[in-house]
Amino acid sequence: MKNYNKVFIFVIIAIILMFLLVNLIILNVEIGDGRSYRVEANRIAEKIMKQGFDSIDISEYSYIESIHILAGDEKSFFEGSNKDYLIKEVDGYYYRLEYSAKSENYIKGIRNTVNIAIGIMALFTI
Repeated sequence: MKNYNKVFIFVIIAIILMFLLVNLIILNVEIGDGRSYRVEANRIAEKIMKQGFDSIDISEYSYIESIHILAGDEKSFFEGSNKDYLIKEVDGYYYRLEYSAKSENYIKGIRNTVNIAIGIMALFTI
C-alpha cells in the first residue's frame, strides 16, 4: 500500500506541474506573425469608405480595440491610451485604430481547451 501512495502522490504532483507548465507556455506563446491587426484595419477602412464610420461595430473585430477620428485637436488624437495604434487616412479623414497584436479570444480559447483536457486526463488518472 505504501508504494501505491507514493505513485499516487507522484502522479498528482506530475499533473499539477504539467498544468502549471502548459499554462506558462500558453501565456508566453507568440501567435502568428503579429500583423493580423493590419488585415482588420484594412477591412475597417474599406467599410468606412463604402458604408461610413457609423457602420463600424468594433465588437466584430478581434484585434482592433478602438477607433478615434482626428477632429481638430491633434494632441488628444496622438496622446490617447498607451496601446499600440496605426493611423489610416480614409476619404480625407484620419483614423487612429488601437489594436492588440494578440487576439485575446484566441488565447483564452486555447488556454481553456488545454486546461479542460488536462482536467479530464487528471480525472481518468485518479
